[in-house]
Amino acid sequence: MWTRFFLGYGLCGNALQKPHELLADAGVPIFIPMDQNHPVDDCVGLIIGGRDCYYREQCRVAGTFFMIPGWTRHWKELFKKEYGKFDVEFTRRIFGMSNYERSLLIPNPALPVKEMRQNISEFNHLFGFRTELLQGSLDILDKTWESAKEYLQGEKEHR
Repeated sequence: MWTRFFLGYGLCGNALQKPHELLADAGVPIFIPMDQNHPVDDCVGLIIGGRDCYYREQCRVAGTFFMIPGWTRHWKELFKKEYGKFDVEFTRRIFGMSNYERSLLIPNPALPVKEMRQNISEFNHLFGFRTELLQGSLDILDKTWESAKEYLQGEKEHR
């Protein structure tokens, strides 16, 4: 018999702020990646190396669109899902109101930098963003995965 568990990728806009309450009826262990005894904010915070690094980059260039591997591959579909369709002019207005100016690529082993750059070339062209690069890390995710595996090993030994 397999043991099931839930592995979250951060608070995700506070959707998972109280995961144990939210998923109490699921009856499965919950593992949320932690950074300095606090859940990471979202999937970007998970891959960028934690809250301090995320905040530092937000302060360095407030108009930053963080591009992790999944976003570079699926940005059009994600905009369509969020707004019902992908409308270049509408999206330009959103970015313009917020003074966006750069795409920050955060590569990790999931996708090579070259492919990430190719994936966002149209994005940057459409919106006039420059590309910067900050190497990502899977350290926080790895620690969380290790905790989940330790839990599963303990469950296996108790059977």
